[in-house]
Amino acid sequence: MTDEAAKPELIDITSEMYRIYCYANGARFRINHPEQLYVLDGGSHRVVDSEGVTHRPTPGWLAISWKPKPGQPAFVA
Repeated sequence: MTDEAAKPELIDITSEMYRIYCYANGARFRINHPEQLYVLDGGSHRVVDSEGVTHRPTPGWLAISWKPKPGQPAFVA
């Protein structure tokens, strides 16, 4: 594996008010004020919020929902 392949993709998601990961059992995982989304090679996510806390949503989510801040685009990636 090259060094470049090992780096997660970084996406600026400061346009989002919150994002919610939804699971088959009905569970939901909400992250308020997300700022950075790291997408790893296997599709796993790491999200850093406005307080600098890193969240790792449990793999296996079925859907992701988010609400953009007023005046921001509906999606950025």
